[in-house]
Amino acid sequence: MPKLAAAQSSVVSWRDLFGHPEPYPEQRDGIEAAVEAAENDGFLALEGACGTGKTMLALSAGLDRVRDPDSTFERVLVLTSVKQQLRQFEDDLRTINEHLPDEYDPVSGLTLVGKADVCPYARENRGGVDDENVYDRCEGLRERTRNLVGDGGPTTADALASQARSQQVGIADSGRGGADYLETAGEPTPYRPETEEYGTGTGSTEYCPFYAQYLADLPRTATRRRPSRSTSPIGD
Repeated sequence: MPKLAAAQSSVVSWRDLFGHPEPYPEQRDGIEAAVEAAENDGFLALEGACGTGKTMLALSAGLDRVRDPDSTFERVLVLTSVKQQLRQFEDDLRTINEHLPDEYDPVSGLTLVGKADVCPYARENRGGVDDENVYDRCEGLRERTRNLVGDGGPTTADALASQARSQQVGIADSGRGGADYLETAGEPTPYRPETEEYGTGTGSTEYCPFYAQYLADLPRTATRRRPSRSTSPIGD
């Protein structure tokens, strides 16, 4: 969900914001209709086929209102449940910034996504976590990790995270071949592709090393009390 902020300097025309040399005639008409609707505190329902430039149309019109010093608009807020459409808004915002006149500041953007897009296990379909069960699995992993390191727990967050990392080192040192790291977003993590276990046999407890490291990184005053859901990096 990109949330686009206004920059410092104003622009006098939506054409300065449009990311391509010339709009299609339909784009031009749509932008001008959207600007007019916004000026009149109205609404605009616009329909167009794929490839007609609706995303650039919407951004150009919205940012024109945001950057007008006489306008009351402060943000362009985009809501979509379709990831492909989200990426198109991100790409078009980059295009706008790449082609802005030199005297204008770039437009900032923030994308907010759900748990399935940020949980490393869900992103890679590992650790028994997928798009269908990601919320329940992450909640269970957080709860078990907190129980292990909370008041009266058998270990610490530092120890859990270190244990997960050391198992990779042990594999490499044992001569059994290279360590197998979970990779996500094109980068390796320090942990295995599956979740970790504390203890052995039937008494072992599954935990999340990413959440354990998060707890370990909290200030000492924060780690003395039970972490709430609102402090979780993989929260709601």
